Amino acid sequence: MHLANPPCSLGFVYGTLKQGFSNHWLIEDAVGEGHAQFIGLQVKGELYAVDQTALELLDELEGVSKGHYER
Repeated sequence: MHLANPPCSLGFVYGTLKQGFSNHWLIEDAVGEGHAQFIGLQVKGELYAVDQTALELLDELEGVSKGHYER
């Protein structure tokens, strides 16, 4: 499939925007209308057991109190 316009950037989606999740319809519609193309990138992460102090540090870094992210 070719895009309707030249691509301006790559969009990395995660969480509910991924295939099989509740908000995937948004990117799926963009693909259907020729505004996006699935590339197939798979990304691995790391899982840690953390205590409250570590959670607070992570929340501060991610801007949770500023509404940037919600844990």
